[in-house]
Amino acid sequence: MADYLKKFATQADYDAYIQAGYPKPNVSYIEDTDETIFTNYQDAPAGPDRVLLGVKIDDFTGTTFATATGYITEAYIPDGVTVIAQRAFASLTGLVSVRIPDGVTAIGQRAFQSCPKLAYISIPASLTSLDNAQFEQCTLPKTVSYSGDISGWMNIAFGNFWANPFASVEGNHLLIGGTELTEVVIPAGVTVIKDYTFKGLDALTSVTISDSVTSIGNGAFTGCRGLTSVTIPDSVTSIGESAFSACSGLTSMTIPDSVTSIGGSAFYNCSGLTSVTIPDSVTSIGSQAFFGGSALTSLTVRATTPPTLGNNAFNYTSSSLVIYVPAEAVEAYKAAANWSTYASRIQAIAE
Repeated sequence: MADYLKKFATQADYDAYIQAGYPKPNVSYIEDTDETIFTNYQDAPAGPDRVLLGVKIDDFTGTTFATATGYITEAYIPDGVTVIAQRAFASLTGLVSVRIPDGVTAIGQRAFQSCPKLAYISIPASLTSLDNAQFEQCTLPKTVSYSGDISGWMNIAFGNFWANPFASVEGNHLLIGGTELTEVVIPAGVTVIKDYTFKGLDALTSVTISDSVTSIGNGAFTGCRGLTSVTIPDSVTSIGESAFSACSGLTSMTIPDSVTSIGGSAFYNCSGLTSVTIPDSVTSIGSQAFFGGSALTSLTVRATTPPTLGNNAFNYTSSSLVIYVPAEAVEAYKAAANWSTYASRIQAIAE
């Protein structure tokens, strides 16, 4: 039987549950009791059924389950909980699935850190922020079931790489309303695609971005290996760091002439990318922007003044890569900082 958490309002409710023949939860807690309160798993009665008496999940700390690392495989957090404390379930090495109910509005930093078997998570629409590495070192591919809609998911503020539950870049699945997300149409009115919003969704095949969007955040689509089509409108002015890194299914990219900056590693390891056109509006290209684009053979840059270029922007691209620039600017590109590294590949755009 899987280990899991279960809530009982009173001791009588717990007794009735067991008398009805249901299997004993390995970890229970009872809110209304005059019995001794156990605040840690190791203090609970010995045996196959360990009962946490009077413990509120809101008050769980990193030591609540300190000795339960290999035992708890499911965490069924009951309705009524609004806050999950920092490190509440950290280092539960056997934890496979977590059900976070509607009503939870905050999850503390590193709440699920170092749960290496964690593979299934339900996230409620009430949660709008994950900003403190809640899933650090949870490296398995995951299925996440989200109770809201696409607009709600896009409204979640993921504060860093490890705040998004999709740590792996292969084998992840996002279910919205019970349906796996494979195509995205960014709703009208959205102005920013936030950092890491669609990170690691390799089932995602196409993205259409509405013309209200002005910026694509850091890591917004990183690791979307199945992504073959992206339509970027001319309302977008910036593409963030690692925005499309490891999107190996992309074969070509036309960047609209509204974009002024391409972040570092924006297309890092896009190994299927064969051609890119960068408009004359772009004034800066970050370090390693196209690093590892092993199939990239054609890069057209239309600016007559060489954009500021970061280090190693085109390293480990195809050996046959040609960088096409305006004829009158060929020598300027060959002499410009970091562009000079690729001088032998720079040619004039054919008229």
